[in-house]
Order: sequence, then C-alpha cells, then structure tokens
Amino acid sequence: MALVVGLVLGVLAAVNAGNWIDQAVRLYATLGAAQALFWLALLMVHVFYYTLDWAPAPLDRLTIGVAEPPLVTGLFTVDSLLARQFHTFLDAVDHLWLPAMVLAFVVSAPIVKMTRGSMLDILNSDFVRTAKAIGVPRRSVVVRDGLRNAFIPILTMIGIVFGYLIAGNVVVEKVFSWAGIGLYAWNALTINDFNAVQGFVILIAVLYVGLNLAIDLAYGFLDPRIRLG
Repeated sequence: MALVVGLVLGVLAAVNAGNWIDQAVRLYATLGAAQALFWLALLMVHVFYYTLDWAPAPLDRLTIGVAEPPLVTGLFTVDSLLARQFHTFLDAVDHLWLPAMVLAFVVSAPIVKMTRGSMLDILNSDFVRTAKAIGVPRRSVVVRDGLRNAFIPILTMIGIVFGYLIAGNVVVEKVFSWAGIGLYAWNALTINDFNAVQGFVILIAVLYVGLNLAIDLAYGFLDPRIRLG
C-alpha cells in the first residue's frame, strides 16, 4: 500500500508541479512524516471503530467465534481462500485494512517525497525535453523515460523505510492486539525475555540485509550501466 500510494502520488505531484495537486500531495507527505505512529493508531481506532463503527474491534486478527482456516501459509487471507472459507476471508480483510492503512500512511510519506524529487529532476533533464520536443506521447515520457530513470533513488528509500516499517509494526500490533511477531517482541520486552528479543532482532536484521541485497541486485536490472561498471 505504501509503495503504490507513494509512487502514484509522487508522480502526480511531479507532473503537476506547482499547482493544487502538487500542494495537496506535499501536504499529505508532510502530515505523514509528522505523525507519531502510536497516536495515529489510537486516533484511527477512535474514529473508525468507536465513532463511525466502520472497523471491527481491535482485539485480534479474526472476530471472536470465527474459526481460523487450516494452516498453510499462516496468512489468514490466503489460507481462507485456499480453504474456500470466504466468510473468514472477508473477516480477515476487515481486521487487516485499518492497521495496514495506518502503517502505509506513515511509511508512504518519504516515498512520496523521494518520488516527487527524483521525477522532477528527470522531467527537467535534457533527454526528456528532447522527447517532448519530437512528439513522444506524454504517458510514455512520464512512465518509460521518467519513472524508470527515477526509480533507483526510490528503491534506496524503500530499503531505508523498511526498517521503520518493522519498528512501527511493533507499535501497531500492540494497539490493535494483532497476534504477530511485533506483539510477540513487545510482550517479550515487557517481561524481560531477552532471548526472545534477541531472536526478534536477529530475524529483523536478516530480513533487512536480505532486502537491501535484493535492492542492490535490482539496480543492475533498472540501469544496465551499473552492471557494466
């Protein structure tokens, strides 16, 4: 969600630089970067559960009384579809969208900023002005020439915000009583279970290093000059 929202809004802001769309996107990025995650999670629970009653009670991954699907992947949305338990799937999505939206809003802010900045640099470059002058369609200029060339710094930002996403996941799982690895780490920390905390830190470190390695390898596919270098 953060990646899709960040890319779309960042491209829209760069293409419409200076007008009201750009101003609205920059306001969105500023608000997202300024939010305290625990406060935002509590606020969203108050608004969407307590006030509007659009979201279920933040008590677990499924409503009490709804049976868990047969374990295959551990993801209730996927396992319920594999078991053709569509009621369970809808209930799992109903519990998932609000915490996911809270995390995506905060994490998408730096992606929006990086996408907008990188796209502005590319769209103001000589080769893009030349493509526009010879009549290359606007969509092709933005997507093929603009976004593809601007994507390397965006990939770097994705690797950076991944660490913040994992840290924020601990807070969000605590607020929403989400039985995941973040809540497991929180509970281990509160009872001074240092072995569990160390295991959590090692797991996150491995994931973080693995993601950044994948990003480094992806650089070569986006820009062949990196492979030649």
